[in-house]
Amino acid sequence: MHLREYLAALFHGWVGIMSGIASIVLLFLPYVFPVLFANSIVSERAVLIAAGICFLIANYSAWLSKRNALEAERQRHTGADIRGAIKRGYLDLRTFPNSNTRADWIVLTQGCSVKFYIEAANHNDWGSWFKPQETKLELRIGKACFHGTWERVSPFLAVHDDDLEYRRLADLFDRLPASKPLQHGVPWTGYVGFRVPDFDRALLENRTEISAAIRILISDTLDKVHSIEESSVKLLIGRLCFITETGSQQ
Repeated sequence: MHLREYLAALFHGWVGIMSGIASIVLLFLPYVFPVLFANSIVSERAVLIAAGICFLIANYSAWLSKRNALEAERQRHTGADIRGAIKRGYLDLRTFPNSNTRADWIVLTQGCSVKFYIEAANHNDWGSWFKPQETKLELRIGKACFHGTWERVSPFLAVHDDDLEYRRLADLFDRLPASKPLQHGVPWTGYVGFRVPDFDRALLENRTEISAAIRILISDTLDKVHSIEESSVKLLIGRLCFITETGSQQ
């Protein structure tokens, strides 16, 4: 940390602590110990001691803040660095997981299922494999927050979406080569699916689409977590279908 930045952080933290809890403590000490603080010398020493303690705390806070920033930067350059965008999403009250042995949809009694199309890439020279089963979802609509658990996207699914030329769903993790990790600069695209058991269905009343803030956390085999976020993703409701229902194999 440069000296000017250090001094600025130290002064800002010191003034903040002194004008906060320290000033409140010093204000009430004479009322708690009136006899002791009747002596002006004691009061002056109390202020000096408080200033010294606050200085030490501010110094530690400035050091810790920089240390955390450096650690975050080190982590970013260690292992893979996956960055991407969530381009679109689909929400349904049915699901058809890849493990389904039946030939029909599973109707959910609560919550929902969602599918998101992601375009991503590895921005570091380190290649990486991933742990799909540990992928997590955070979905926010207004003040409501919901969490989803990963489920593999079935290759038999598609979407009714006239804006798309290619409507078939392909799981994001299935598009990775099995023999080698995701390398630097290689495009990584596909759909990632989640089951959201705590989703409030009342939010969908009389809607064909809904916007949500989305955060998807992807873990690699080095236990590094990569976050892909969008502040507003439009989710089309009830558009999932089988490939045979789209009238084409695309």
